[in-house]
Amino acid sequence: MFFVHFLFAIPLFKISKLKFLTSLGRISYGLYCYHMFWLFIFSFIFRTLFRSELETNFALFIFQALITLTVTIIFSRLSYRFFETGFLKLKDRFSA
Repeated sequence: MFFVHFLFAIPLFKISKLKFLTSLGRISYGLYCYHMFWLFIFSFIFRTLFRSELETNFALFIFQALITLTVTIIFSRLSYRFFETGFLKLKDRFSA
């Protein structure tokens, strides 16, 4: 019981000071919107290129997941920078 109390006594506000998590929070809508698109694209590419190896090679599966995650994060950052920030400025302009 003491361990559970100690575990939850760790200040959660320190987690919000991690810049990586803050930046992921900023682009989270883009991650939500684009992750399935890139997952389908890279699944198709990897199934085409590595037809027989993909189901048996775990390292190839991890590589595909890392490539997909990386491209999704990059695309979400670009989307936030060049698309979403304009709408966020409009939100402040038209709010009551």
